[in-house]
Amino acid sequence: MLHKIMLGLCWLSLFVFEGASSTNLNQGFQADIAGGQLNTIYGPHSFIGGGYANVIYSYMGTVTGGRDAEVRGKWAFVGGGIGGSSTEEALFSVVVGGHSNVAKAQFANIVGGLLNTASGEHGIIGGGEDNIASGA
Repeated sequence: MLHKIMLGLCWLSLFVFEGASSTNLNQGFQADIAGGQLNTIYGPHSFIGGGYANVIYSYMGTVTGGRDAEVRGKWAFVGGGIGGSSTEEALFSVVVGGHSNVAKAQFANIVGGLLNTASGEHGIIGGGEDNIASGA
């Protein structure tokens, strides 16, 4: 069930799914949450496909699933996993799968692994553990 309330210039949407005891909160302009539980969007034109406790703060951020993802970089993408994130500086970054991976620079990419950090522009980490891609 969808409830929409106009607050100033923004729509506040509260999604309550029948048969589920959880809620998703959508405060982003023209943003959408397709499913999952306890997901939140604050950024405009953003999308969460599902998962649990994912949050988007940025413009055109995307989370397709997973758990505890946080997107702060504009046009950033987190595709599953646990605790994947992008910082505000991580424009166009991609984090796919893994656990506690962080993209901290523009065009940074992490594909799986554990505790990896891509802090250099165009940095790529293809998995593993405790890796840092800091070069440009």
